[in-house]
Amino acid sequence: MSDELFRNRVTRNLWRAPPVAVAVLLAAFAWGEPVVAVFAAAPVLIWCLMVARSARTGLIVSAILFVPVMWILLPRVLD
Repeated sequence: MSDELFRNRVTRNLWRAPPVAVAVLLAAFAWGEPVVAVFAAAPVLIWCLMVARSARTGLIVSAILFVPVMWILLPRVLD
């Protein structure tokens, strides 16, 4: 793969990093209950890393998926 193709692929998929990082960070802080943390973060990770096709739909749906994640994990994180 040439350098230009690699750069294009990276820039095209760069939108996936922030939602994945937030999901992993929230799961890491709520690790006192690992089953809850994994199952709360799993939909966002699966969506961003496998299912989403474009940046626009990927970010919109991942933002919608973060609502229940925040509802489940934030009370556990903040105690």
